[in-house]
Amino acid sequence: MTNEAFARVRIDQLLRDAGWPLIDGRSVRYEYPLDDGGKADYVLFDRLGRALAVLEAKSTSVNLGEGEAQGQRYASQLRVPYIFLSNGEEVWFRDTGQDAHFRPVATVFSQDDLTRRKAAREIRRNPLDIAIDPRIVERLYQTNCIDTLCREIVTGRRKLLVEMATGTGKTRTAAALLKRLFDANWATRALFVVDRNTLGIQAEDAFSEHLPHLPTYRVPRTGRRFQDEKRITIVTLQTLVNEYEKYSSGYFDLIVIDECHRSIYGQWRRALDHFDGIKVGMTATPCVMRDAPDVDEDDRVAIRDTLRFFELDRPTFTYTLPEAIADGHLVPYEIYRAMTARTAATEGFAVARDEIDWQALDEATRAELEELFADQNPLVVDPTALERRFTIPERNRAMVREFRAVLEQGYTGPNGVRRAPDWGKTIVFAVTKRHAETLARLFDEVFADKKPAPMVRYADFVISGMGADDTVDGQAKIKRFKREPFPQILVSVNMLDTGFDCPDVRNLVMARFTHSSILYGDKLNAAQWRKLQAGTFYGNDVDPKMISLASMNLALRGLPDVRILKRNVLTTSFDRQEKAEKGLPLDGYDVILANPPFSGRIDKDRIVDDVKIGATTATELLFVRYMIDNLKEGGRCGVIVPEGVLFGSTGAHKELRRMLMQNNRVEAVLSLPGGVFQPYSGVKTSVLVFTRGRRTDRVMFLHASNDGFKLDANHDQPIEADDLPGLIDAFANRDKHWKDWKTRDSEKPWTYNWWFADAAAIEREDWNLSASRYRPETRETTEHRDPRKLLGELQEEVTAILSDIDALASELRERTA
Repeated sequence: MTNEAFARVRIDQLLRDAGWPLIDGRSVRYEYPLDDGGKADYVLFDRLGRALAVLEAKSTSVNLGEGEAQGQRYASQLRVPYIFLSNGEEVWFRDTGQDAHFRPVATVFSQDDLTRRKAAREIRRNPLDIAIDPRIVERLYQTNCIDTLCREIVTGRRKLLVEMATGTGKTRTAAALLKRLFDANWATRALFVVDRNTLGIQAEDAFSEHLPHLPTYRVPRTGRRFQDEKRITIVTLQTLVNEYEKYSSGYFDLIVIDECHRSIYGQWRRALDHFDGIKVGMTATPCVMRDAPDVDEDDRVAIRDTLRFFELDRPTFTYTLPEAIADGHLVPYEIYRAMTARTAATEGFAVARDEIDWQALDEATRAELEELFADQNPLVVDPTALERRFTIPERNRAMVREFRAVLEQGYTGPNGVRRAPDWGKTIVFAVTKRHAETLARLFDEVFADKKPAPMVRYADFVISGMGADDTVDGQAKIKRFKREPFPQILVSVNMLDTGFDCPDVRNLVMARFTHSSILYGDKLNAAQWRKLQAGTFYGNDVDPKMISLASMNLALRGLPDVRILKRNVLTTSFDRQEKAEKGLPLDGYDVILANPPFSGRIDKDRIVDDVKIGATTATELLFVRYMIDNLKEGGRCGVIVPEGVLFGSTGAHKELRRMLMQNNRVEAVLSLPGGVFQPYSGVKTSVLVFTRGRRTDRVMFLHASNDGFKLDANHDQPIEADDLPGLIDAFANRDKHWKDWKTRDSEKPWTYNWWFADAAAIEREDWNLSASRYRPETRETTEHRDPRKLLGELQEEVTAILSDIDALASELRERTA
């Protein structure tokens, strides 16, 4: 087969992937004759037989650019506006009425997408001739922004970036831009991308209000198809990245990316690049800050990468915070630095033993702090650990009291001017769910005299970490905060930090460590980021392809310097000097996460002494031993193992489990559904979680029957049933659940999919760690029918069957007589 013939086979597959019917004799025509006697490789037609585009095929050995002239000539003779060039690996596209050059696209456009684009193209108007709807926007900077974007689009610019200060109406501006481009037929289907559900709901409300004539659909979750009849689709990045490959590159004409500075990395970028539509990024990030001397290096990198994605050296349109304040659209702000200085500490701060709430600590943190306080008191701690690893109750109470005092008495600013903050709606940024609940309760108590009734909440909280701690009624709480007098204070974790629209807000309280000049919290500083990039992640593998794949994935996520060694850890070991020379941690790892081979054997003579367990050569046992030995004291491991490791009866199996239980702390065993690793392996597996050191006193067992996907040979179809989020929540609350387990009524059926076994019970079972061994029995009363009645019913059924057989035999005899 020639290179070009092979390319055509692959091009045919590209067309099939885009939904083109290849055998109906009308949609796709090969070697199509032209007026000049030549033949076009492919001509694509709509369902009525009207030509839409030509596709010029080239072999993989020829540069696609060599097909440009041919494609142009064929398109001119056929009077079609669209040209594709492809060799089966790459696809280039050009709209002859708009583009001077070809550009690469991810796929051939589908028949419906080309038909829709061509129809709109024929009635397209200059968007600058369409009036901007004053019912949506009327401020000068908003109309200037829309005019600027439209001028750029008309001239052929396909990537545009809007920098607009928080609170100046980016969503409304986007709505007015969408209306103008739809009215001018420059857009027929648009995508609005957000990075969290809260912003998606907010955008949906805004579009419903301002664009009622444009049907809008917010995709609720992964696995739900986009609705083709809708004009605007709103989707989170997390859903988009799982769905984009189901659609052709031409599915959307316009893509608006909200908070775009957080959407341009790794898998998010691939999803955005898949679609060929014009891309408009919206951000409140002050892009001009890249030149300021005091900007953190992390922020400088984010700004640089945002401009690079949009192929710009400056935003297409900018309206800054100082401009908005000067124009009177935003009010000036003042920063009050709380006397509870630990909030703002950056180099660590001293904490005395008696300041910590020891009851709120999990066992691991309690043990760690006990050991540290044994050597010194007070300790100097990292401010990012506050409220994550431990809490200081008095700090929270002092912060709340200080906020009330500042509202009532005012404060003197650094310039000596006396300030009096406004009473009104307040957002408090907390660290964790526990922290948010605590602060909401404290604010409610301190401001109790301001409540109209005791049962009214002056302060409430909302959580969104896209996990088990999310506030179920979060949207209802946010609506009450925006529309009703109470609550006056809303404590937030990850819900109100970007894009939240509430003009009544008067105060922001940063009750968490604050660093970034772009995003107020939870970003690493430059030193921490360098540590993350070059001194945090390590790996080993024997397969060069796997090393290359892992390195590529890490590099795409901003981690290009991870050390992955080509090494079999079961047959090689390093002493301290060799570790130092290779830049490896000398005392072991803080965390090991692994999914090693589920089975295998290795020559006994090649196994290094560090990982030996008796005389076994089973790699699934040796890998777990390696992980135990390579954790630092107090380090944690999560490893997927075949279930045979947990109940195997050989001496090596039992010795490994004894070592885990007596010399380490086994925290949990999660039994995964059978077939979870299909189509690659059908081995039944579990996740083993343990901490190095100390001794196990009890083990939490968790059982998952479903993981959100159909458990068949392919394991790729999403389903509703998914036990994992609930089990993650159960594991996070294991200390509380242990108390519940100990006080349970053993006579009542156990209905949860988690349970416990203490170390003594496990030792009696030869250290068996199989979850099913310790699952509580469920006692159910079953009513049994009288067997004589059952036998009588069975006899009646048999008699009826025999009678039918006799009738059939009689009929057959009559027909053959």
